[in-house]
Amino acid sequence: MNRQHKQSIVVCVIFIASLGLAASEGWAQLYVGNDHTPGVVQQYTLPISASSTPNFGIVSNAVVALGVDAKGNLAVGALGGALTFFLAPLSGSSTPSATFNNGASGNVGQIAFTAAGDFFTTSFGNSVNLFIHPFSNFSTPSLTITNANITSAGGVVVDAAQNLYISNTGGSGANTFGDLLIYAPPYTGTPIVTGPAIGANYRKAAINGTQLFVASVAGTGRIDVYTLPITGSALPAFSITNGTNLPEAVAFDAVGNLHVGNLGSGTVTVYSPPFSASSAPAITLTPGPAPFTLFALVIGPSQSGILPAVASANGNLGSFFRTGVQLQNPGSSAIAGSIVFHTAGVSGVTSDPFLSYSLSPGQMQNIADLLPALARSGLGSADVVSTSGNLPTVVARVFNDAGNNGTAGFTEDLMKPQNALVAGDQFVLLLPADLARFRYNIGVRTLGTGSSITVTRRNSSGTVLGTVSKTYAPTYFEQVDATTFLGAAPSANDSLTVSVNSGALFIYGATTDNTTQDPSVQLGRK
Repeated sequence: MNRQHKQSIVVCVIFIASLGLAASEGWAQLYVGNDHTPGVVQQYTLPISASSTPNFGIVSNAVVALGVDAKGNLAVGALGGALTFFLAPLSGSSTPSATFNNGASGNVGQIAFTAAGDFFTTSFGNSVNLFIHPFSNFSTPSLTITNANITSAGGVVVDAAQNLYISNTGGSGANTFGDLLIYAPPYTGTPIVTGPAIGANYRKAAINGTQLFVASVAGTGRIDVYTLPITGSALPAFSITNGTNLPEAVAFDAVGNLHVGNLGSGTVTVYSPPFSASSAPAITLTPGPAPFTLFALVIGPSQSGILPAVASANGNLGSFFRTGVQLQNPGSSAIAGSIVFHTAGVSGVTSDPFLSYSLSPGQMQNIADLLPALARSGLGSADVVSTSGNLPTVVARVFNDAGNNGTAGFTEDLMKPQNALVAGDQFVLLLPADLARFRYNIGVRTLGTGSSITVTRRNSSGTVLGTVSKTYAPTYFEQVDATTFLGAAPSANDSLTVSVNSGALFIYGATTDNTTQDPSVQLGRK
């Protein structure tokens, strides 16, 4: 890489230091329930290993279902149909703020929160209940969904568009089957009903990207995987059987790892993407102490943000760009977490290096140059993740260190995750008016599902000059010059209409003065 190209990369870090990361993008906490009396809900910090131990346990008896909302509040379902609600922040001393029953049902199959903070419950019966927040000891279902095709609803999950998926078991004996019912909001219409997956006995379900995973306890068990969107003729695309032992529960972490709660072996097994019929667990954790009967697990959302590009590298004309980060705890309780570094050009993984932080109320921490603090250099991406309490206030400053001549750069705050562009969104990038004086680069940072886009290039008169389609992996950062991005050299005053086909991402265009190295940016965001 020549020095000029390094400079064009590094200066673009300046404006993207505040882009948001979806709340599911960082490390979070795994909650595992024990169906015993006395029982417990254990919290583990992700990523787990075979030797992980819980951070704490919340007293809860006969736990068969768990759900966590976007704020970290916890709902627990018990054998017998009781529902309890615990307010965040959670700890070993947490007690329920509300206790109520799953309607007239005598059990709880799965709990699935909506984006609004309400939740659906199943009960292994012929109905699904919806509870509206705020919850109290007097909460009752605001909606009960019934359908002739529901025999034993075991699982329920809500996708990003708030469509409702119910995993159901019907038939008996050799004719036992599993199927799915899909309702669009407001959940009062006719559902899509899939074909029968013969031999399946469905339990809890989870969605990751364009796939739905549902646990089945027939035989030694399996995980059936459906491709989204689901039609009435849909059947599982494949099944995961390696390492399963009566799988009751499934959940995904921020980087797409599948966590399975196995009733038969009392274990949590972790599978890494991409998934196929030959997938096998990379990690097996056995919660304890015995007796520990595992019917439920869920992964809570970590509060997280992203610095999509960070650098500590040489630039053009003797410049050297650094990334300084300040963290401050604005709350009244201690917080902790980590800054995780991902190398440019590859998806983030659980083994990426990280720098921990721990802040008392009001405390501030200064990191003068982030990458050297992580024993790294060059260019990459950083996630700021909370593992205890709220996120800190974060200010990142990317700057040219000119020694005795001072520094030049600017600062940006972490942004909210909802600022990312998602499927159906469009954004227009404008190229410089003078490509001799200014150079132009384009950068992309995806969220946890990856993204695909179509880019339409027009000249200043509006004539379409061409289109290009691009697909990006999850948790991925890339920055290239405009010619590389488009596959053709652009002209001054060209416009680029970016249409997001799937997933979520931030995209930007960076203009840099070839003489002064002053940057300006245009950020594609909501």
